[in-house]
Amino acid sequence: MLMSRRIRRPLILVDGVDALTAADCEVLASAGLAHPEHVASLGQAAARVAERPGSMVIVPMNRPSAELDAFGDALRAHPDVHAIAIAPARDADLVLTALRAGVQEFLVAPLQIAEVQSALDRMNARAVPETSGSRPSRGQVITVHAAKGGVGTSTIAASLACALAERGVRRESSSPTPSSVVLVDFTTSGAGLRVMLNVEPTNDLSQVLQRVQSPADGLTSSSAATRIDYPFLQSLLHDHHGVALLAAGMADAPESLDAETASQLIRLLRQGFEYVVIDTDQYLTEQTLAALDAADRRLLVTTPEIMALRSVQQAVALGRRLGYDEETVQVVMNRVTDRDRLSASDAQRVVGCPIVAQLPNAYRECHAAIAAGTFVPRHVRNSTLAAGFFRLAAAMTGEATTPHPGRTERGLGRLFRRGVHA
Repeated sequence: MLMSRRIRRPLILVDGVDALTAADCEVLASAGLAHPEHVASLGQAAARVAERPGSMVIVPMNRPSAELDAFGDALRAHPDVHAIAIAPARDADLVLTALRAGVQEFLVAPLQIAEVQSALDRMNARAVPETSGSRPSRGQVITVHAAKGGVGTSTIAASLACALAERGVRRESSSPTPSSVVLVDFTTSGAGLRVMLNVEPTNDLSQVLQRVQSPADGLTSSSAATRIDYPFLQSLLHDHHGVALLAAGMADAPESLDAETASQLIRLLRQGFEYVVIDTDQYLTEQTLAALDAADRRLLVTTPEIMALRSVQQAVALGRRLGYDEETVQVVMNRVTDRDRLSASDAQRVVGCPIVAQLPNAYRECHAAIAAGTFVPRHVRNSTLAAGFFRLAAAMTGEATTPHPGRTERGLGRLFRRGVHA
């Protein structure tokens, strides 16, 4: 018997789900949900979940964004409450809106019992507390992104994952548990981390795409994502020097995950790892947006160059439009030299958010690590560059902060002042 059939959740149905019919309500009841309590708005639903622990809320996606945001606050305040978004059709923008509001499942009406049952099973599985006692139930997601290519995003993502894993080993040297860090390659170039680290994993993200796109067990392709679970993801991971790697597909299949599948993948990895480090494309594909939306820390990579800094300006502005908490957006300035015309304090004023790390221009060290197929902090442990990555890892764990030495403002700082955000 499926888990969700053994748990009868209170059901709150928000009026306005015009696609929901009597037949849909029968499907919900047969999946193990109680007779629905109708409320007039998401505001009333938010009030009721505080009084009805473990409730399930059916969320209409035709509500104002402010109402959805307020309801998301209620969901975060009551983690035992879950919500399902229902709409007449699946739309990428609607899915992202639902995910940002804290709604973890998205179904299309008319409802199918298999799809509802799968959604409830996943919610029940997520509600099961951690039993190992060695890791938090909600790991930290760090998304590394650049709005301009060629600034070293993949090197930084890989090196940060290695530095985080080594900090964990030093902190828990007697622990026999596997890696506490997973490195996810969300790039679609076909090269990415598998080439940088010289690995040939047996499985990769292409298996996720196959599972989503190939109907099985009588399910439609739109519901195939319901078959992605943590044991399946574990089978795709490749251990590389103490870091679990989820590699991108090969160059002949550079396809992007849809937002719902990418978000589900991140949620599952968050449950199994202390840190989830995601390397992303410069282009805002659905999987890149899902990685940015899910992140606890959003690291924007730049170099001390005009074009790169302008791109970061635009990325920061986009984050504000998307409603990201500004404290989660930080900049990593890569390839810094003592000959740069732009200081860190200048650059920080330009981009309008903190520069959490400055990494030196160290081509030889990076090249040596790539030639050896390993991580920079592991291969050139005593270098200035490796020390920079360990300081960045310390900043991500909250164990240390990185100072930002100021210098006299120079020409480029004045040039950019017009674009500085207040």
